Amino acid sequence: MTHTESIRQGSAAMIRTAQKNPMQLLAHLAENDPTASKEILFKKWWDKVKNDHHYLLAVGRHAFTNMLNALDRENQSNLSKRKVFDTAATTPSQQEIEIAKNKIVKGSLLSLMLPKIGKPLCKATFKECEIAGGWFGKVAKLGKPGEIVGAKLTNEDLWKI
Repeated sequence: MTHTESIRQGSAAMIRTAQKNPMQLLAHLAENDPTASKEILFKKWWDKVKNDHHYLLAVGRHAFTNMLNALDRENQSNLSKRKVFDTAATTPSQQEIEIAKNKIVKGSLLSLMLPKIGKPLCKATFKECEIAGGWFGKVAKLGKPGEIVGAKLTNEDLWKI
């Protein structure tokens, strides 16, 4: 194969060892018909490329290289995601576990969903708590029917019930 310079450099460049360069063909077609639409240019270009083994080989190699590079990027991305996951899987100290448990437990009561209502406790009214019943019925006794639970009570208040 002879060395053929490409029109552009970098990742979008055609393979420089091609005997015929499809990008140069496209540039030639565009120069000869500057008012042609993309579709017309594509048809003219494809008619020449598909009937010439050297053009077709260059297009195939270019497409293959781009797809292989995309796979490499995807695999590298998946590998770095796995590394982040593996790092997160390291065992925390007992103190860190207790702190996390307390944050989860103490922060969770206002986030509880009211049965029958389908609304988080922090956004529910005391009347809706009464309708939900059970433990929420006890919460209902701590405010007026139209008041919002989250505006009046804290998680600490709820833990005392």
